[in-house]
Amino acid sequence: GKVPIGNVYVNGLVTGELDSTMLRDRKLLSRDGIVVVTLAIDAQRGKLVGRPCIITRGFVDAGESQTLIEKSQDVVVDALNHDRKHSFGPGRLSQVNNLEARVRNSLTKFLYEQTHRRPIIIPIIMEV
Repeated sequence: GKVPIGNVYVNGLVTGELDSTMLRDRKLLSRDGIVVVTLAIDAQRGKLVGRPCIITRGFVDAGESQTLIEKSQDVVVDALNHDRKHSFGPGRLSQVNNLEARVRNSLTKFLYEQTHRRPIIIPIIMEV
């Protein structure tokens, strides 16, 4: 008999072929890491509550991460405060998408300028 040869990819409980998007994301994660930005927005006033929480994995080492995270928090706050007319309020879905895009774009630019790496950035916006 014959035994088939080739690559077998495992994605959770599924084995077989992965689509190009999954492979691209995995390559990016392995090379540049991930940055998760959690924001709490006051649903009544449409304003940021506290500082953004930023968690990184596979991005920078612990020695340089604290300063970079603090500067990244400032970049996120500045991005949210840049255009006051886009405060969080009625019609929230489009506004959430807009806020996520602004956070992602400003942080991508800043982190590339600082590290020459492009981590996957995942903004999470929570109403409080």
